[in-house]
Amino acid sequence: PNDPLYDDRIYEIASNIFTPSNAIKLLNTITSRAPAHINQNADRNPDLIAQNIMFDNSLISDVEGRTIILLDDILNTGASYLACKNILTGHCPNNNIIGLFVGRCVRPAPDLST
Repeated sequence: PNDPLYDDRIYEIASNIFTPSNAIKLLNTITSRAPAHINQNADRNPDLIAQNIMFDNSLISDVEGRTIILLDDILNTGASYLACKNILTGHCPNNNIIGLFVGRCVRPAPDLST
């Protein structure tokens, strides 16, 4: 959140899908990294990605025994999802953890006049 490039649209989506009290930011990136679709040479090793993700231990009681839905903006290789799931599994071994990925594709409007 302190990064000037931080984009909170996914959190806003989560807050609209779920009640705001159920949209919890359990994971935070320690330092920014270029997304895979921009940096094609980025290391996609889930263990290395996990080293840059911090779990918020102060929220663990809020999610104990509940299903955790990881909401992300896109799924390219699945490496970030796997890194996050592994972190959550380590902290919340009794929780069901699933991924939900949202995205959009912007294309030119088709010519419907014919």
